[in-house]
Amino acid sequence: MQKRGQITVFIVIGILIVTLIILLVAVKDRIIVSDWDKEKEASLQVPEKAREVQRFVQGCVEQVAEEGLVIMGLQGGYINLPTSHITTPRHPFATYLEIIPNTDIKTAYWYYTTPNNLQKTALPSIRQMQDELSAYIEDNLAECTFNFTLFKDYNVTTGPIFVETEIQQDKVLFTIDYLLDIDLYDFNYKIDRFYTDINSRYGELYLIAKEIQEKSKEDFFLEEKAIDVLAMNQEIPFASTEFTCSPKLWKKSDVEKTLRNALQTNMQFIKLKGTNFAEREKYFIWDLLDKSHNDISANFHYSTNWPLTMEVYPSEGELLKAEPLDIDNEAMSYLMSLFCLRDYNFVYDVKFPVLISLTDDQGNRLQFATQVIIDNNQPRENKLGTLEIFEQEQQICENAINPVIIQALAPDANGNLNPIESVDVSMKCVSTTCDLGTTKLINREPRLQAKIPQCTNALLIGNKEGYHEARELTSTVESGTYTLLMEPYKELDYEIKIVEDGMIREVEEDETIIIQIKNDDLRFTKTLTEPSGKVQLIATDLDISTSLITQGFDVTIQGKEITHCFQQPTTNILGLLGFTEEKCTTIQSEDMELDQIVRGGSETVWYLQRPDLWGSEKVTFYIPAAQIPNNIDDLEVIYAFIENPAMAIDPKLE
Repeated sequence: MQKRGQITVFIVIGILIVTLIILLVAVKDRIIVSDWDKEKEASLQVPEKAREVQRFVQGCVEQVAEEGLVIMGLQGGYINLPTSHITTPRHPFATYLEIIPNTDIKTAYWYYTTPNNLQKTALPSIRQMQDELSAYIEDNLAECTFNFTLFKDYNVTTGPIFVETEIQQDKVLFTIDYLLDIDLYDFNYKIDRFYTDINSRYGELYLIAKEIQEKSKEDFFLEEKAIDVLAMNQEIPFASTEFTCSPKLWKKSDVEKTLRNALQTNMQFIKLKGTNFAEREKYFIWDLLDKSHNDISANFHYSTNWPLTMEVYPSEGELLKAEPLDIDNEAMSYLMSLFCLRDYNFVYDVKFPVLISLTDDQGNRLQFATQVIIDNNQPRENKLGTLEIFEQEQQICENAINPVIIQALAPDANGNLNPIESVDVSMKCVSTTCDLGTTKLINREPRLQAKIPQCTNALLIGNKEGYHEARELTSTVESGTYTLLMEPYKELDYEIKIVEDGMIREVEEDETIIIQIKNDDLRFTKTLTEPSGKVQLIATDLDISTSLITQGFDVTIQGKEITHCFQQPTTNILGLLGFTEEKCTTIQSEDMELDQIVRGGSETVWYLQRPDLWGSEKVTFYIPAAQIPNNIDDLEVIYAFIENPAMAIDPKLE
């Protein structure tokens, strides 16, 4: 009996517990529901005759809110992308990345450098994103309703639209004050507020993105992976010592193409530890998040269509060259040159964008771009700390007080100077670049009227498509008129010919050609690597450097016995310095197989006159070529041939 009584007590207690849980769940739904949810529920309770209009507007509210959130997610947290500085071929990076070039599909950089190499961060705040979403709905909601022309029997008058947005961890709330006065025959009803929420983990995505951006300034994971690409890719010269008698050469454009392809391949494999992804090699896993986000996916991407700048040192224009091993001792240096030891250690400066895309389990996305910067083979130095700042004009640009007039002049075919419009003008003072505006017609004459900062050594810069960049060093301390000389490009057809044994021939398939055209004073440079095409030139003195490389064959350089004598410092019996004695070394070089030979080229100055340039449609470049070498002596003859200025041939205009 006692056991039965105990069992009965336990059953009663169990029933009470279950009943209590059911009551708690029922009460919870009433107690824990937020005021916002209650107001939303109340707003849906409208009379039957007003319900059709209410549902129509509610649908518009949801549609426009989702559109705004999608746009903001794709554009790095911005509805309106930040205003960009002027881009140039030397600095092709704007404040946003064109995901598909020459389209409106763009996303903001959260980290980037300006043309004057200042580091910038541009993370939008939660408040800024909320304000932009609110403004987007305010600007587009009325258009969605078609002014209620679909409701012929109704007379609907509306008031102004005011929106309040709240981005939470797992959803986004929208409260829309929008007065509707609805008349239907003798029926009248007013609706003054709409509510909608989108199930998007946008707040969580933003916190992850912010954590990525801030911690990337500490561990430089992306930079380290890019440096590994440079160091490990066999087609990219980085640092090595090789046995070859022929100069080891690379074309800079080929190296850049290889780098672009390698970055595109490697960046897509990077994954964030703590997010949702299939197992990868540990090498590609980036461990930086403080906690796991298993329902979030993170992807990294670089495209070969996106900007990339690459500077390599040392280089000779388009050529990268491995030099003979540099040894201080004269005798050893000579011996090493005979054994054909080539040493190279190239230093790279590289900038390129990476697109970082975060997606939740509902398919909502937040993506942004960041610049990856390699400086002297090292990750960029962090000069920002961990502060979140916004894009602002430098103080010097804001202090524009001097009224000036800036003219851009361009010479015609006869050298007569004429003012031109649509020239983008900027000013560089120390390390700060200020955009001043664009020349346009004022009183029938193109000019720019602007206020300019005071600067003792100001560099005025003019850019326009079809013209070479103008740069004028001046002082802007006083008001006045300033002139920029814009040199127009003339586009010509070109072809490259080889001159061998006094005969002119075509470039053969196993030959690589490189022609470097430049004027250092004007910062003008063009590189030609194809036998024919089009080239843009300007009328000035041009340094022309040509190279011819023959490859794809096996040439045996016969060995020989070589004696080399040199003077070596010595001392006399008193230990006095200043005496030398002759030392001689004899070695026997072995036969060597070569598959690449530099067997032609020259250097000259081409004085390109304006009338000649503008009166021509085609230019032919010539590369002098020597015979393929059979031994070390032949190699020395080729080097002397290339360095002989008498062998150079000026280009021919037609």
